[in-house]
Amino acid sequence: MRATRRFGVLPVAAMLVGFVGACTPSYTVHPPMDLPPGAMRRMGCVELSVGAGRDADLPASSLLVEIGLHNRCDEPVLVDLQKLRMWAEQRDGERWQMAFYDPRSEVVALHIEPQATGLERLRVDGAGAPGSLRQACFDPTYVNGPTTHLAGAVCYLFDHELVGGEEEGSQ
Repeated sequence: MRATRRFGVLPVAAMLVGFVGACTPSYTVHPPMDLPPGAMRRMGCVELSVGAGRDADLPASSLLVEIGLHNRCDEPVLVDLQKLRMWAEQRDGERWQMAFYDPRSEVVALHIEPQATGLERLRVDGAGAPGSLRQACFDPTYVNGPTTHLAGAVCYLFDHELVGGEEEGSQ
């Protein structure tokens, strides 16, 4: 008696690729933000710049945050973006912490190679609904360890939010 195969190798591979492709999240490619000069802070030999804005592809209470890093040292430097202090201030004066949307725990401390530059865009939750957010602030003081020098927060005003998920913010 001869056994018959129901699926050949090629159809199974095509089904597997189709299944994996259907389950893989798609990401929107964003052009770099046009950050003002005041968006950069220096902590030792690490420079960090932060930009923030609304994005129509994200939930209404989230922001798209762009973080630029540059290690000016001649040796690797540890940077932990989880130590980036982030808060939202609403028009009524209420203030609360924002947090990275990180369901896979990918935002971890990493060594930045000497003279290396990098750019990361991340979703931050807890900013509040469009129209209620007055400003979003980001303080990178402790991203590369304990320090006695305060870097100072970078804050973006959201006084000119427009209908339709777009916004006109200023630093």
